[in-house]
Amino acid sequence: VNLNNGGCSPAPAHVLDAMIRDLRFSNELPVHHMWNVLEPRIESVRRELAYTHMDMGSFLEWSGEEKQALECYARAVPLLESLAASDPRNADVRILLAEAYNSVGYGQAVTGSPAAALTTLSLSLDLFQRALGDEANARARVGLARLFESYGAACDAISAGAHGSERERSRRDALAWYAKSRQAYLEIEAHGGLDRR
Repeated sequence: VNLNNGGCSPAPAHVLDAMIRDLRFSNELPVHHMWNVLEPRIESVRRELAYTHMDMGSFLEWSGEEKQALECYARAVPLLESLAASDPRNADVRILLAEAYNSVGYGQAVTGSPAAALTTLSLSLDLFQRALGDEANARARVGLARLFESYGAACDAISAGAHGSERERSRRDALAWYAKSRQAYLEIEAHGGLDRR
């Protein structure tokens, strides 16, 4: 294999053409392009990056890598918070943020921070409850059922490190959250909504 380009340009003509086109684009009314072309693209990049972090977190969680999954979920949260703040009427973003808080809370519970998990899960609960009145109702109900499972896991983790009456109270709380989750899933199933999970 001869890697010597003999003094010729190794870039194909279409690559050079694209570079020239991009240079011309960046020189055309920079303020106009920044505000009207590039700025609107930032939101879609944030959304796609958040989806990527959530998907990677799910993969890592399923692979048994809870700490790495928690890191991925946590990276999605500020992106989604920014999107929710810039478009507060977007129900999909609010539900995705609620799911991200739920995933972070669950990750905190299973990696040894159940008290922090309860705080994070309360953020998720607030968003899901507000979303129940939106058009994304079915997705919010499934998310809420998952959230109840996460609350159960957090209470279960607290009971593992507690003693005496604190342990018993945490176990009862975990059981109550798991029962609430089961009931929510049964209601969703009764309305034919579990196929969305």
